[in-house]
Amino acid sequence: MSVIDQPGRRLPPYSEEAERGLLGSLLIESERVYELCVSRNLTSEAFYIPAHTLLFEAITNMKRGTRPIDLLTVGELLKKQGSLDKIGGYSFLENLIEGTPTSFHAQYYLEIVQQKFAERQWIGLFAEGIDMIYSGQFDEISSFIMEQDEKISKMLNADQLQTDSISMAAQSLEESINLKAPVIRKIKSGINTIANRILGYACGKITVIAARPSKGKTSMACSEGLAMGLRGDRVSILTLEMTAEEYTARMACIRAEIPVEDYIDGKLSDEQREQLRLGLQQVGRLPIRINAKGMNFKQVREWMRKESKMSDILMLDLFTKIRRAGGKRFSNDQAECSYMARIMSDDIKTLGVPLLLMHQIHRLDTWGNKDKNPAPKLADLKDTGALEEEAYMVMLLHDVPVDKENSSKGNYMAIIAKHRNGWSGICPVLFIPEYAQFKGIGQ
Repeated sequence: MSVIDQPGRRLPPYSEEAERGLLGSLLIESERVYELCVSRNLTSEAFYIPAHTLLFEAITNMKRGTRPIDLLTVGELLKKQGSLDKIGGYSFLENLIEGTPTSFHAQYYLEIVQQKFAERQWIGLFAEGIDMIYSGQFDEISSFIMEQDEKISKMLNADQLQTDSISMAAQSLEESINLKAPVIRKIKSGINTIANRILGYACGKITVIAARPSKGKTSMACSEGLAMGLRGDRVSILTLEMTAEEYTARMACIRAEIPVEDYIDGKLSDEQREQLRLGLQQVGRLPIRINAKGMNFKQVREWMRKESKMSDILMLDLFTKIRRAGGKRFSNDQAECSYMARIMSDDIKTLGVPLLLMHQIHRLDTWGNKDKNPAPKLADLKDTGALEEEAYMVMLLHDVPVDKENSSKGNYMAIIAKHRNGWSGICPVLFIPEYAQFKGIGQ
């Protein structure tokens, strides 16, 4: 079908043939095809031709009322509603059935209808922005885009909202079994005591690594990023708290075994300077990308989208440092954090890589408490709203040894407080303060 009509105007994208084929399939094999439409979240607004919209609405109403669907029952309902003549009478319904060679191709018709509907949505969104510019409302464009953020997110993640039948899911799982592939692909941790327990960070999922101030969040990101990079994994880090040079220097100090404080204070010996130079050269050749620009939420999402194409794992340090983009208003910080967490969770599912979110737990009020340094717990993440709910795994860092009488068992705890479909508990780890490095026991 031509996208230009006689006067030279552009027509919105649609496929009359696909719409007719889908509706004809519904009349021929209503049970299976309607179940398919429901599983793919099809609504009447996806049809461009008004007669087709009316017919699908009628079929939907009949299915909700558990009424049988065929040419006569649908025709009778439309007649009672006064809509039969509007769509072209019984002959229109008959032509739909006669023009549909087989209902077996219903899914193919459905995909075309949904694709054309998505294209019309994008055109409408962009057209509204263009109209604002032409009408002199250019200053309001930024606010307009921010207000459309949630709508755009739903449009980008439309495929994620579709629900496939259990038979399709079973087939996919069977294929992974035949290929001896993991159901959820993971990027292995670079710290052996953690890797032995959790196996890895799940792709398409959020892992939250949280701790109180100055308890090792950034050190964990540097340690994991360096270990993964040395292994050949492509790592992308967004630091909203430090500069790229600071992050790189930390990794180089770990690699060269140079005390971080000596480097910062400029107290390095000639031998240490040479060690650090070699460390920087080694780190500089690793597949690690670092971005240290201050970003708002919209920019963070764009960073995730771009970097996911070039990286095996993404790290964001810190979650609470994300600047709000404006536009959308929230009743409190918790509501805003919940909003960001849910959107990022949807995004990362689509992007298919692991996302490690470093989060700072609120400072501890120890007044009157006997235990001046209690272990952090999931409840400490309540200020983040839905972040804990959206996380596939939550790791809490605590600067207390697992076994106080045996230093060989580590001087830190990595508490796996939440792990869907996996192990939870305490992993002993070793923190070397001189290099601000986390290691596994005996690593």
